[in-house]
Amino acid sequence: MPRVEYSRSWRLDLAGLVFVAPLIACAQGATSPSAVAMRTGVWGGEQVRLEVVQSGGQIEFSCAHATIDEPLVAKSDGTVDVAGRFVTEGGPTRDGPEQFQAVRLTGRVEGETFSFALTPVGSSASLGSFSATFGRTPRLTKCR
Repeated sequence: MPRVEYSRSWRLDLAGLVFVAPLIACAQGATSPSAVAMRTGVWGGEQVRLEVVQSGGQIEFSCAHATIDEPLVAKSDGTVDVAGRFVTEGGPTRDGPEQFQAVRLTGRVEGETFSFALTPVGSSASLGSFSATFGRTPRLTKCR
């Protein structure tokens, strides 16, 4: 019977694969299988209206609005942390593109209620805290 010889580098490659494959599987599983996308549709509250879509959301306040350009996904503990753009309404306006402020939306989903705050990027001062309930009619008094 002929003898098969294996090169040393082939054995090292196989050993590396055996070691790395479980790490890759764990990393893929770490994409937070317990994370849950927020329900799509309208969430309403006092002076806030949030419309969640698969790709993010639109928020309307009494005197401002915001856009969330990434999916609103709650971690297993219900927390949400996403980037957005905030625009103040009312008062004098300038011609040209809308002037927005980069913000972080952080909050928590508990059942059908989403409590959240908006904070400008690079600041610790909140622009406000809000609470919205899925399917509730928002109560807004718009600035004009």
